[in-house]
Amino acid sequence: MNAIKHLRASKGLTQQELADILSVDVSSVSKWETGTAYPRLPLLIKMAGYFNCSVDSLLQDGGREMIG
Repeated sequence: MNAIKHLRASKGLTQQELADILSVDVSSVSKWETGTAYPRLPLLIKMAGYFNCSVDSLLQDGGREMIG
């Protein structure tokens, strides 16, 4: 499972709620979770702070790196 999706679900958030927290469109969250797009560094940093995790951990997909 995609790390962003896993962290979002573990907080009980919908894609829309996470999009609102990050001030992005819900379609962006959907694309990140399906791997069709990736968040830019400033959003990764904001998400890492919100989820209390490293930026590296956000770029994991079932133990595999999503980018690379």
